[in-house]
Amino acid sequence: QRSASRQLGSIEGEGLDRAQYAAEQMLKTDAHRWINYVAKLGRDAVITEALDSATRAAGEPRMLNETVRGRLQALVPDRGGIGIEYLVALDGKGKVVARVGEKEGDFGDSLAGAEIVADGLRGYMSDDVWVQGDRLLRVAAAPVLAKTRDRIVGVVFVAAETSRRLTEVWKKNLGVDVAIVLRNDVVTSTIGEGSLGSLPQEIDGRRKEIEAAKRTRAFTLPLGNDQLLAVAAPFTGQAAELKATYVLL
Repeated sequence: QRSASRQLGSIEGEGLDRAQYAAEQMLKTDAHRWINYVAKLGRDAVITEALDSATRAAGEPRMLNETVRGRLQALVPDRGGIGIEYLVALDGKGKVVARVGEKEGDFGDSLAGAEIVADGLRGYMSDDVWVQGDRLLRVAAAPVLAKTRDRIVGVVFVAAETSRRLTEVWKKNLGVDVAIVLRNDVVTSTIGEGSLGSLPQEIDGRRKEIEAAKRTRAFTLPLGNDQLLAVAAPFTGQAAELKATYVLL
């Protein structure tokens, strides 16, 4: 009986290993998708011209804000439906020209210190995973080039919700349950956050293994009178610094 149980556990562990590899590939695909999406927005003629004017201080800031905000709203009419929390357009100095979503009325502040914005101002497309409250956001940014293609006149970046949406998509596509642990809490799970109370402690006890191997070996997790087999791995970027981890069960 014990031998059969060990064999079954080994088979289940191999299945989780394959699912974890597939999850990593899906994260990479998701990052590329959002980078391509925001790069397309940055090639829009109206946005390009407005950010160029903002960079050269050639227009009234409030008018430019209204122009860019209206254009982004027109280009992304189903923002909530595709999971976008907010969009931000910045000039060539990293100052906010317009926002859509959160803080829509705010502009003029500088985000030049954010790594993805700094990358964009140097001409690179990049992505990251940010933590805001108890949410994880996939962020992607792309530079905006002048009409003459010889100058960077701004950056556009998108922040997309990647907590609950991610767990639902992964459960459907990978055929396993998924939980996300942030700091010491289960912030979302396809099993139900309340039933995984010991998971943050289990993850914390494997932190060195996660940092070294970028994942854990399969481990057992008590669930009522039963036990689940689980594999954990970290998110990247800023989220990794805040110990954001996904768990496949």
